[in-house]
Amino acid sequence: VNDGQVVDRYIEVKAVPEGTLQFYWSKSEVDTATVLRAKYYLYLVPFAMKRGLDIEAVTIIRDPHSSLAADPNTWEIEGAILVCRRKA
Repeated sequence: VNDGQVVDRYIEVKAVPEGTLQFYWSKSEVDTATVLRAKYYLYLVPFAMKRGLDIEAVTIIRDPHSSLAADPNTWEIEGAILVCRRKA
């Protein structure tokens, strides 16, 4: 709810390696993000083998279709099925 109005939010959650936050993004997921833009969110939940999911360290990306491509200093994107990872 934003200023008393219900606002749609479409959330995709991905468990990712804690160091790189690398994830695979299918064409269908990219197409959906393209259509929904600011209503579409990626929640990247870091995972470590011994500790499991780190809910406290979730990275939330609003409008990832625009955000990932717009920030080449932070994100590397490769291939037709996008492979995204945070740069070290």
